[in-house]
Amino acid sequence: MTLFPLRAIRRPVPVRRRPVPIGGRLVPILALALAACGGDAAPPVPASLTVFPNALSFASLADTARLSATVRDENGEVMPGATITWLSDDATIARITPPERAPSVLVTSVANGNATITATAGSARGSATVQVEQVATTVEITAPTDSLMVGDSVQMTAHATDAAGSDVADALFSWESSDPGVATVDDNGWVRARAPGSAEITATLGELRASAALTLLPLPERTVLQAIYDAGGGALWKDNTNWLTDAPLAEWFGVHLNDDGQVVHLLLTDNGLIGTIAPEITSLTHLESLHIGLNDLAGPLPPEIAHLKRLKSLELTYNAFDGPIPPEIGGLESLEWLGAFGNAFSGEIPPEIGKLGQLQSLDLCYNRLTGPIPPEIGDLASLKRLALCGIDANPTEGNRLSGEIPSEIGKLTNLSLLSLGANRLTGPIPPEIGNLTELDSLLLYSNELTAIPPEIGNLESLEWLVLYGNRLAGSIPPEIGKLHNLRILHIGWGWASGRNLLTGPIPPEIGNLTGLQHVDLGGNQLSGPIPPEIGNLRSLTNLELGSNMLEGAIPAEIGNLTRLTSFAACPNSLEGRIPPEFGKLQRLTQLFLRTNELSGPMPADLGQLHSLRQLIVAGNRLTSAVPASMVSLSRLREFYWQNNDGLCVPLLTEFDSWLARIPAHRGDRCAPASAQAAESHGSLEGVRMGAQRHVTRERPLSPRPVADLLRRR
Repeated sequence: MTLFPLRAIRRPVPVRRRPVPIGGRLVPILALALAACGGDAAPPVPASLTVFPNALSFASLADTARLSATVRDENGEVMPGATITWLSDDATIARITPPERAPSVLVTSVANGNATITATAGSARGSATVQVEQVATTVEITAPTDSLMVGDSVQMTAHATDAAGSDVADALFSWESSDPGVATVDDNGWVRARAPGSAEITATLGELRASAALTLLPLPERTVLQAIYDAGGGALWKDNTNWLTDAPLAEWFGVHLNDDGQVVHLLLTDNGLIGTIAPEITSLTHLESLHIGLNDLAGPLPPEIAHLKRLKSLELTYNAFDGPIPPEIGGLESLEWLGAFGNAFSGEIPPEIGKLGQLQSLDLCYNRLTGPIPPEIGDLASLKRLALCGIDANPTEGNRLSGEIPSEIGKLTNLSLLSLGANRLTGPIPPEIGNLTELDSLLLYSNELTAIPPEIGNLESLEWLVLYGNRLAGSIPPEIGKLHNLRILHIGWGWASGRNLLTGPIPPEIGNLTGLQHVDLGGNQLSGPIPPEIGNLRSLTNLELGSNMLEGAIPAEIGNLTRLTSFAACPNSLEGRIPPEFGKLQRLTQLFLRTNELSGPMPADLGQLHSLRQLIVAGNRLTSAVPASMVSLSRLREFYWQNNDGLCVPLLTEFDSWLARIPAHRGDRCAPASAQAAESHGSLEGVRMGAQRHVTRERPLSPRPVADLLRRR
């Protein structure tokens, strides 16, 4: 018989006590003992079950952990011998060992997922959750090969293992190449060789990485040239001699080899190429010159071209390449010449272009580039030519660079040409421009620049200074007189961009520039007299001073300009007589003096200008009859003299015949006897009110020569 403590008896048996004789006092004690050992008492039963721990988390497969259970009765007393049954609701995720009844079990992780382990004792139950989520601790990559021919592909594989060495199924790797220009890799590990070189292919899982090195081998040069032929419409080339034949490559038109038989120059300029550049060209690893300008090639510039590490000259001028300039171009570490004039490249100039440390010439004019000039361009320490100009006559079709000219441009101390015209550049010309002491051409026309810095006087090598069509204000700095090599000075009207608003006098220091050939100061708000020092410019062929507020007399020193072919000063407020010294300018073809305050008769000396084709003196205060010497001007094609104070052409046969030979003429006629007193029939005020900004029919300095200069250089 099993004995239980009294406190374990659920229903105590009542004891009836009866009076007994004193001698019978042992009777109630016996009864009490019998009651305590009564045979109908119930055993304790489990009331609660607790599983410890109540949750397990596994980061590896085949890992183990132990669960234990504690059973208590309704009085909270532990029942150490209670029978416990264990069960896993998903043994494919968490398996329990041993399966028999035990106070504790060993749980083993089998697969990723969640399971519940339940313990039962009688009607008492308890459970613990189990989470199995593998955490990779190692990643390995497998490559079928360590080398690959350009154009070929191969798939790499990667697998991950947890801390117990079990494979992590369904691991999602990200793939990357250390040099996508050499080899690319997709999300499934497929690697494609794009250019010769080497690359590391890396698989990443979280913070774990594994890499495999891959060498990309160039295609045979004959195969590459065949690809170039096919992509560029070789059958239609002007000259495709020996291409696609078994002849030695040195005998293929435009192909030049070095002493080792490797292609170093591919010269196919103006040869009728049409199509695209074959990306296989990157296998020409010894190529130094690629000249394919003046063709009809189109599409984007393949970024693979950046792997031509020996390339020194890349000439793409006048094709139809479009899209952005690939930033990979910064990898052309040997490049000295980059010409892309006249294409349709768009977007911003990549800052990576500043990595071309050997570059001497960069020409991106006549494209569709936008955005700022990257300050990294100041890192091109070897640069001698920088041309980023738009199309002056058709601005919407050209570059539209914006923002200020970066001050870093002052670091390009070897620069001889700086052409940024026909863009939307704003702000003042940076004073750092004065550092460019080797500069011979500064072409900043047709922008929105606002000021000329005095440091411009430091550019003592300057020959071309073209600033027309901006928003320049203030005065012309007198330091301009230090530019002793200057031949072209153009600060006048823009082609399509508007006008400058320079004020103050023409600095007399301009007379120091004795090499000047073209001067255009028209369309500003310059005032004061024409300085007599202008007569020192004996090389001058074109002088445009129109549409200003100049006053005073035309200096007699104008007669020193014996090479002058064009003189324009209308409209202004010039007064006094037309100086007879004009008669010394035997090469003059254009003389525009319209809408001023000039007075007196026309000097007979003008009859010596036998090369003159255009003479416009309308809208002044000139008097008297045209001198008879004028009939000797046999080449004259335009003559306007109306709206003066009596200037007239005599009604004589000689003058009739003379005017008949001039296709465009207008003005008053007068009888010989009254010619001196002839009155003007037009309204001088009307002429002034309707005056054009320039009466010059033919600009002394058209913007077109700027483009000619760029092409010529």
